[in-house]
Amino acid sequence: MCRSVCKHFGHQTASRLKLQKKIRTNQSILPSDCPTNIYLSFNKLRSHYVIKTLNVEHDHPFGSMEYDMYSSNRRPTGEMLHQAKVLIDNGANPLLVAEYMNTHGVHDKPRDIYNIKQKLSFRG
Repeated sequence: MCRSVCKHFGHQTASRLKLQKKIRTNQSILPSDCPTNIYLSFNKLRSHYVIKTLNVEHDHPFGSMEYDMYSSNRRPTGEMLHQAKVLIDNGANPLLVAEYMNTHGVHDKPRDIYNIKQKLSFRG
């Protein structure tokens, strides 16, 4: 059996750490009860796959802009990462660096630039 689901499939649940210690309250999680899923099974007698369940209706906006804003896709690379590091090393405001990156096609959030700044300060 093969299953493919949307990145937002499932229920929102608070982590045990969050419930016990009431920390990390500013964290976002992806599951938002999106019903999109596909279940396949292999039929050995006919030697092909059979679709058991197919639901392709999303209950949230999706597209290239939303995909670009996922944290796994927001990391600047190559020349843009080098430019961000140079700007931060020279004392630029991370909010302005994020705006600069956005105007050049890298969809970063200010938090991403602050994370780069943190990494640079740890390395010295």
